[in-house]
Amino acid sequence: MDFLELVPVPPKDTFNVRLTSPGSRHMLDLLGHPVKGGTYRPDGECTTPNNPSFTPLLVTRSVGPFRVTGLRPAVQSLQDVLLRVRNELPELHALLGSAGMLLGRGVSGGGCDALRGIEVAVGNVEGGGRDLTRRRVAWPS
Repeated sequence: MDFLELVPVPPKDTFNVRLTSPGSRHMLDLLGHPVKGGTYRPDGECTTPNNPSFTPLLVTRSVGPFRVTGLRPAVQSLQDVLLRVRNELPELHALLGSAGMLLGRGVSGGGCDALRGIEVAVGNVEGGGRDLTRRRVAWPS
């Protein structure tokens, strides 16, 4: 299997059916702003979470091929997925790297996009020298 081959994204009605994600307002009400006072960088770049009521929710640990910092349940979920990848597709697992997991970035309306979920960007493939950042990687179920 060529993991570097781009594949078409399946139609939206064929996966994650009936799943919804909470909006930024709900997540901010639930978890608070990651950045103290909701003061994010005006240039749109990432701001390191520093809110004392938010940072205890974070954990940093190895998830297999790399270390991440993020919300505990997200890190655990990522670790579980990458364990499955390691067991079922070791040649793909060997290609994985991280472009980061945790970010704090303000959005219009005073919200924050740090809480939308996790994006595991695959990048800087060792040996192959190809940048896969932001490419969708899929494996058989």
